[in-house]
Amino acid sequence: MSVYGAICLDQFSNVLLVRGRVSQKWSFPKGHANAGEPPIECAKRELYEEAGIRYDGRESGYYTMKGGSYFVFHINFLCFLRVNDTVEIDEVAWWPLSDLPRRTNIDVSIFKSHLRTLPTALHRNYSYSDDSKNKITDILQKLR
Repeated sequence: MSVYGAICLDQFSNVLLVRGRVSQKWSFPKGHANAGEPPIECAKRELYEEAGIRYDGRESGYYTMKGGSYFVFHINFLCFLRVNDTVEIDEVAWWPLSDLPRRTNIDVSIFKSHLRTLPTALHRNYSYSDDSKNKITDILQKLR
């Protein structure tokens, strides 16, 4: 079965990560698709199960990495994080893109190499103030 997940960014240049109960590594919310489940619906379901966020918007990008394929979602609304799948996940948190945790899975480690393509995807599909666009671009450029 295929694995799909969500790379969620907020307007403050943070990325959403979940920590696995067994591995104690931070990762993006992800999981196996159910039979007949469209990939984007799998990503949205996993986002809800692992972080408590219901997302009905469009994706702003799509990336395939070693551990799965990820849709990029921009969370521009107030949300309360809550782990619903306490068997697999023990914590969920927003992390600054400039200060990602050290103990991560392979896809978060690879994530930095994908950061240089995110500003284009974010700016194409969302309306931000010029200040917000510049802030995201500045932070991502520092990570290259």
